[in-house]
Amino acid sequence: MLLLACAEAGSNETRAGIIAEDMVKEDVISGDDLEFNLVGVDKVGLDEYHVVADIKTTNGLGLKVPRKVSVRLKYIGGDWSDINSWSKISISYLDESTGRTQTSTPQAEPAKAEYEHTMKNPYSDKKDGDTITVAGIVFTIKVSSEDDLLICSDYKLTPDKIKEVCEELDIKYIAFYYKGQTIGKDDPYSMKMEKIIFYGEDVI
Repeated sequence: MLLLACAEAGSNETRAGIIAEDMVKEDVISGDDLEFNLVGVDKVGLDEYHVVADIKTTNGLGLKVPRKVSVRLKYIGGDWSDINSWSKISISYLDESTGRTQTSTPQAEPAKAEYEHTMKNPYSDKKDGDTITVAGIVFTIKVSSEDDLLICSDYKLTPDKIKEVCEELDIKYIAFYYKGQTIGKDDPYSMKMEKIIFYGEDVI
């Protein structure tokens, strides 16, 4: 039994590749049907690895989207097959068709004051139907609570403009749609970037 336990400890490139796949499955929304094809694993330090793979995940329209993923992870001790025996340093995704990258990194728990600041909706006292202007865009409030905000514009915004609005508001969840478009319709007005959620159908 002792020899078996010893055999299950320690790290190598093969084990890092297996755990990297598990980490990506946990990180993406459509992890259950993730296609993961390992490209290569490099040992970059003591028990620290860089894993590169080609993946396919399902987007909000039910289509398989190919991306390249880069996982940096470190073995911290224990049963190598337990994902908790590894520390995720970062996961980066590259959409080769657009050149857009997205990185997921673990974050420490924020202090209570910082957490409350992040969550607070500055328009929580507004009523449904009120208008606000953010980043030069006039929005009609549809739902406004302390934590969440659903706003409607006269026209569809670009992802860059939506990101600008989110950064100016500095709250965690904002749902966007435009007149003539309701949440749940078939429209790819939906993507997730860090804490920002763009609604249209489902979050990618």
